[in-house]
Amino acid sequence: MMLPAYVLSAIIAFSGVIAGIILASRTAEEMPTAEKYLPRLQQAVLIAITGFFIHSFKPDLLIAIVVFGLALLAVVLRPGLNYYPALAVIFFLSGQKAGSLFAASALIFLYGFPTGSLHFIKNRRAGLREILKKAALKYGVFLLLSLGIQLLYSVFVLRKTF
Repeated sequence: MMLPAYVLSAIIAFSGVIAGIILASRTAEEMPTAEKYLPRLQQAVLIAITGFFIHSFKPDLLIAIVVFGLALLAVVLRPGLNYYPALAVIFFLSGQKAGSLFAASALIFLYGFPTGSLHFIKNRRAGLREILKKAALKYGVFLLLSLGIQLLYSVFVLRKTF
């Protein structure tokens, strides 16, 4: 995968968090109602990402069941955990195929909507600029990891960057 396309896809995937924050700030009166549904939406999208990841690599059935079960257990037991470091690894692994990169980017973008909205709800007393700054610090690890892993892969394995 060419590095510029990968970088743009990673930025688009991460922008779901920003879009979720902005959407939540524009519909602040709806957030008390949405607050109870957003964690479930996050869980559903994480399960969809896991299913996509398993499907794209086509492992043996037993391995697929174990991976899916572990992901389901993690999502149910730890719903508020920051899954963006794991998503960066999934994004990198999926990004080695052009079709998978688009799907992974879209799914991670969709995961960002409820994540950004929940981040806005937890920090609603702060201003929008402060909320965006906190989100960049908390969830920006996705960009750093996904781009860093891809850059290292391009330099040391593929022996090219562009």
